[in-house]
Amino acid sequence: MSDRPVVSVVVPFFNNKRHIAACIESLLGQREVGGPYELILIDNRSTDGSASIVAGFSGLTLLDEQTPGAYAARNTGIRAARAPLIAFTDADCVVDADWLRAIRDGMREPSIGILLGHIRYPGRASPAMRLLGAYENAKTEYVMNHCPPALH
Repeated sequence: MSDRPVVSVVVPFFNNKRHIAACIESLLGQREVGGPYELILIDNRSTDGSASIVAGFSGLTLLDEQTPGAYAARNTGIRAARAPLIAFTDADCVVDADWLRAIRDGMREPSIGILLGHIRYPGRASPAMRLLGAYENAKTEYVMNHCPPALH
């Protein structure tokens, strides 16, 4: 049996000391992924000790990207990924335990090339944050359903 992962999860971070541990714990707690998966976290010049928190976890890869910006960090993660399927999340996100299973199930359809999820804020989020999430979800749905693919 190959130890090649079925999914690579790429998580860029910059000064996310407050949230990074919860993010990693949620990613390490994935159920029914269908095989091994890898977690690749990319430190994008953090100065708050975030990288030390990440380094305290086993079973993941910690990389460094000095070019500022999440896009540069994501690209570093993509280059390191070993799986045929790459999933992205942000360091301030906590994913459901079935997140990777849902992604794998959704990507089994050959006509699907990209899969996006909805933003959900915890119940304690302010009404403004919940409204922002609803706006982002509606905007993404509109762009994906009504704009030419070249604009995605």
